[in-house]
Amino acid sequence: MPADWLDSLTTHVQHEWDKRGLAILLSRVPSLFEEDGFDPEDILQGRKLRPFLENETAGRFKVLQSEDHKIWGILPADASIAEPYSRYFPRSSGERPIRFAPAAWKAFTVPIPEGKRRWLFDEPSIAFQDCAPDDCPHIPHQENAQRGSCAVECE
Repeated sequence: MPADWLDSLTTHVQHEWDKRGLAILLSRVPSLFEEDGFDPEDILQGRKLRPFLENETAGRFKVLQSEDHKIWGILPADASIAEPYSRYFPRSSGERPIRFAPAAWKAFTVPIPEGKRRWLFDEPSIAFQDCAPDDCPHIPHQENAQRGSCAVECE
């Protein structure tokens, strides 16, 4: 591990540039300090990160803003860059948050009426049914169960 925070950050920035041709997002810098055993609050002493890096790093980095003005990153000072700058910022992994079928979501968020039980089905499509305890809903047939169908009783 580098002896001080500046050497540590320089190593991270240079590695990201050499390996992927990308800037390190400013939002990642405090966690990089922590990963390397440095306290970001001790380093920054109440100062904001971007102006601190621009003023206190002896020209080791270029501080770069995306064209949409939403994100900032740092590159090695000697990095040769050209517009559009968006190419130097990490892209989203493309993974989207898991979305539940509306009926499944509703089955777990809508209160079960007093005196009822809730059954959640996954075939033929996701659905739920509230019924009196003595009224058994249609349970998927054995052949559906073999295909992975299920019905769950919720109380």
